[in-house]
Amino acid sequence: MSRIIVFDRDGRSLGEVHADVTRGWGINAGSEVTFSLSAEEALADWLQFGRMVLITHAELPAWCGMVDVPWGALAPVQVTAYSVESLLGIRTLDQEITLTGNTAALVKRLIELANTQEDLRLRAGVMEGDAARTEVFDQTPIWDQMVEMVTRAGMELMFRPERDAAGNLVVYVDLKQQLGAETGIAIFDGRDGNMRITAAQVTGDIINRIIGINDQATAASRLTTPALIDSDSIERYRMRSRVVQYAGVTSLSELKAKATNDLERVSEPVLQMTVSVRDAAGTFKHLRLGNVLTVHASRAILPGGRQGWRGKARITAMVYNEAANQVEMELEGAL
Repeated sequence: MSRIIVFDRDGRSLGEVHADVTRGWGINAGSEVTFSLSAEEALADWLQFGRMVLITHAELPAWCGMVDVPWGALAPVQVTAYSVESLLGIRTLDQEITLTGNTAALVKRLIELANTQEDLRLRAGVMEGDAARTEVFDQTPIWDQMVEMVTRAGMELMFRPERDAAGNLVVYVDLKQQLGAETGIAIFDGRDGNMRITAAQVTGDIINRIIGINDQATAASRLTTPALIDSDSIERYRMRSRVVQYAGVTSLSELKAKATNDLERVSEPVLQMTVSVRDAAGTFKHLRLGNVLTVHASRAILPGGRQGWRGKARITAMVYNEAANQVEMELEGAL
């Protein structure tokens, strides 16, 4: 059973309630939870829509969200909370605005504008830069526009709740080219395994020949790379070509680097797996969005007459099932 700490709009702790909470995390994505409270706990006068909740675990990331509708009003009371990204979903700009800068600068400015209406306790965290450009933001929810811009830039957002020196809640917004790190941890199915595979499929848009161009208006001024190829991928899957435009790129070396990175990412199909992992030998402390694990999937049946797969797979989403004490994850690895 989790300790659910409730905070006011200034980040001050109001009290706590207790429930089993299945909660999730996603890259550039929010989530929601529903948990049951006794009538006694649900009648706390500080438990109100718009209040923030923080749920911690000794080894897993903290989960933070906002209590909102719907509210199941008969005991046991069903309380709904939406992950902290939802704070930017309830804010819109007062007027359309045009901003110039790299993705980090634009995200910071959108957070500032959201906080201007009322401080959301959101702060810019660790942010990596990319090429500057001009973007127009309208009067639709800030979160929808932010996540669309960040995804289009090929970057990843994560919201990181913490408590400051005074114990008040603050949430840092991290922006990176790619979240996570190599863990060196192995998970495997089968006898004595620490994971169970519930779904698996091979998918992806295979591209093994890329020409990169920038976004100059005329063909004469446009930068263009030579055709970049992955000969091994071509041999296995036949040639699949694409011309890819990269906005804001001003040098041929940067253009070639971006196209090369994309070629490495998409030249192989992707094995997507849904797995459940138990906390054997401290596995949970290594489970974070974007982290890379070594995975042995003995039951996978793959094209080309292959059975079983072993390789590196990245966590793209995860859910902690508190009742079962298991983490369910979405994993992606190059075939």
